[in-house]
Amino acid sequence: MNSHLDDPAIREADAQAVMDHVLNGVPLDPEVARRVRERSERATAKVRRKFGTVNVAVDLIRETRDEE
Repeated sequence: MNSHLDDPAIREADAQAVMDHVLNGVPLDPEVARRVRERSERATAKVRRKFGTVNVAVDLIRETRDEE
């Protein structure tokens, strides 16, 4: 496990860097992007282990078509 990914100070700094990038166009450091991607992959894997792969897109598209 990468402890730097779990460090609250680093997570907060990464979140701020992403917000600055999105809201103000500040370039995103590649290392920040890598950590954010790695956290995202870990979270996705955790959800898949807990719930399996859930595909709701087809049902949502069908519901939308039925409402029109």
